[in-house]
Amino acid sequence: MKNILMGAVAFTVLSGCGGAGSSPDNNTAKPILEAPNGISCGSDFYAERSLNNLIYVNGMWSNSDQTPWRGNYISVEPSNNLTGGSYTLSTANSDCNHLAEMFGSMGADTWNTDDRAGISPGESFTYSPWFKLAFIAPDVSSLETWLNASSPETVDAILGESSLSIRLARQGGFYSVFRDVDKITTSLALECGSARFKHQLSLQAVAESSLDSLDSNYCQSVRNEQTDDVVHSCLAASVKLPDTMLNCSFKDKQVAIPRNDDTYFNAVMSGQLVQVGTDDFKIKITKATIKQAQ
Repeated sequence: MKNILMGAVAFTVLSGCGGAGSSPDNNTAKPILEAPNGISCGSDFYAERSLNNLIYVNGMWSNSDQTPWRGNYISVEPSNNLTGGSYTLSTANSDCNHLAEMFGSMGADTWNTDDRAGISPGESFTYSPWFKLAFIAPDVSSLETWLNASSPETVDAILGESSLSIRLARQGGFYSVFRDVDKITTSLALECGSARFKHQLSLQAVAESSLDSLDSNYCQSVRNEQTDDVVHSCLAASVKLPDTMLNCSFKDKQVAIPRNDDTYFNAVMSGQLVQVGTDDFKIKITKATIKQAQ
């Protein structure tokens, strides 16, 4: 299964074996490169992978002190279909190779330890990079304020704390072994240049049972005089991507990278999240250093 998946994508590995007295060339594997903060994956390290599953999640105001604003993000990751990738690698370090395959191919692997939350020894899976771009609550103090302002449909949206995590994907979903674990979620301060995001604001129908968890300042209940039914609705915001193609970058962020035996290693990476179509993105890793265990 692993070989079939790997054979369906394009990738490049620059490697070789040099004998005693041999001179280095472009087809000879470089030695493992020590760096001040770990092991460098080489100045020519590069990996890119298609992310073609774009999801929008609306934001709403809640009555929780801890999370007064919830939702309101977009996420992007590979779909379950085969998506292309490529990488260039010229160091012999096995963790660099693992990183290159994860971000430069389908990242196919086989589980190599005990049963974990639905995944069994010998079972095939793929590593799935998951970007989440979260947005700050729009500057609207209440539903009444919004209605009195003629119910503007769009307002500026400010990108807040984003994150990158690696999930284990299977056909039809994800294994829960690495999900919702703070250890593998890395906060990112994405730099998106002059990109301008927008919030689209609208009233959204909600169930009566949901009202207890929502901020009443942003909700209303209206009785239908003909049917005597009560319709509950609350103000919601959804993000609209900029009209121009998005190009965001991050620099020197430490990311937890899972292995197939339920262990992790840390890599310091720089890269980009680039929009290449309406719903299609690419993640590009342009620099990587493997952090050595303390």
